[in-house]
Parts: sequence; C-alpha cells; structure tokens
Amino acid sequence: MLFRSLDVWLDARGTRVLDEDEMEDAVGRGWVDPVTAARAREEAARLTADAARGSWPPPLASESPLERVLERLRG
Repeated sequence: MLFRSLDVWLDARGTRVLDEDEMEDAVGRGWVDPVTAARAREEAARLTADAARGSWPPPLASESPLERVLERLRG
C-alpha cells in the first residue's frame, strides 16, 4: 500500500483533516518520507485555514451538484 495523502473534509459541522493516523503509519513504515508527510500536513492546514476564511472550496465545487455531474457522466 502506498499512502501519500490526507483528506480535507468539509461538511455542516466544519472542516476536518482525515487519515492522519494512516499518514503516521506510512511514515513509520518508510512508505512516505517525513518531508512529504510534512508537506501534506502543511497543505491540509492551508486548506483548513482557507475554509475558515470562506475561500475554500472554490465556487465551482458548489455550482456542480451531484445530480448534474452524474447526468453528464451518463451522456
């Protein structure tokens, strides 16, 4: 398994960073180097801060409701 990312989740309760335990495990096993893990954490922190300011996610994310996306995928 190669694990190199953290997930930033935004819902009605706020923003959360997911998979931090998997990242720590991957670093501990040598699958992800500490520099890459630190960069992933920095980016997750930036997105969380942007969400708090209201600048993330970009408007496009809410302008494409799931129903419309699925309709386009169906052709």
